[in-house]
Amino acid sequence: MSDVNLLASTVCSFKPEQFHPEVTYTATMTLEDVFVAPLYSFAWAMNNLFRGHPVSRNTWPTDSYLIPEYNGPQNITNILQVTGGNTIFPWAISRQDMLSCNWELYDNYMLSFDLTSDAGVDTVNNQKDWGYISPTGYLTGNESPFGTLAGLKTSTDVASIAMFFYREPQNAIWMKLVASPNNEQKVTELLNKNLTVTVDARIYNLGSYSPDWSLNAGTYSNDDAIKLGTVLKQTGTKTFGFNWE
Repeated sequence: MSDVNLLASTVCSFKPEQFHPEVTYTATMTLEDVFVAPLYSFAWAMNNLFRGHPVSRNTWPTDSYLIPEYNGPQNITNILQVTGGNTIFPWAISRQDMLSCNWELYDNYMLSFDLTSDAGVDTVNNQKDWGYISPTGYLTGNESPFGTLAGLKTSTDVASIAMFFYREPQNAIWMKLVASPNNEQKVTELLNKNLTVTVDARIYNLGSYSPDWSLNAGTYSNDDAIKLGTVLKQTGTKTFGFNWE
């Protein structure tokens, strides 16, 4: 979360012209170009939330933020508040929430990255994968590397990600983390903690990993792992946020 917000902890006070900026139309104009809610206002926060970005107020604890609740791909039915990193309940909005101008985007993850998911096929073992495998990942049969992972940010001892993908028919998430020099044990300890993955403003509780064939590599195979697998099957680039506790 940002350390500085020019409107931090203040009640909103704006000039009318701030809501009606001059806009020069272009063929490539997007919603972001013409949206006129002042930065850090409640309206600005809700616009971001409805587009799938978690938001928070900079006076809230660092592990407290809002996410939308869906009952379909585009149908938001409620706004949920996450506290303690994993406790979720319906948000009780206050008047101060609506009047304050200290809203911000939430991205307080221990590890995050942008993933452009792709598919790989191992015809020898009759299995299919979706997500990302680097040339140093676990490649079976005649499978080749696939997917693109970029923009890694981390406060952990993880240096890179060798693979993060969903495999059928095992119905499991496979992951391998590469530790920074001399920190393999710290990454192993991290993997033994409970992992939650946030993507598209939804939280998936994967639990702790089941160690597999290599150091700091293993699988997650609970119900949320299967749900996350449906996300990895989708096209386009998505931001994934990891937290362990």
